[in-house]
Amino acid sequence: MNQVRFLFSDEADAQAYWADKESKSWAVDVTAGPAKRPTFARTFYARARTADGAIEAVKRNMFETVRGARYHARLAGPRELGCRPVSADGKVLDW
Repeated sequence: MNQVRFLFSDEADAQAYWADKESKSWAVDVTAGPAKRPTFARTFYARARTADGAIEAVKRNMFETVRGARYHARLAGPRELGCRPVSADGKVLDW
């Protein structure tokens, strides 16, 4: 059985940009509680070489401890990081 995962444009841009970089910016989603209605959901950002390294950095630096927390790291996309496309003459473009 083949599973296919669709990439949204921000995810595809993130994977393309970070492919050749040693250190990457990761968005780590932390959730707790039921999957359909989590009681805790936050996104933290970390710089690390791997997803596991980003998760460990977030765990070390969280101000509060969350019981039963689930951690999911993904590459941070340009929109998420506040980047804007710019034309060759320096004008800011719309997405």
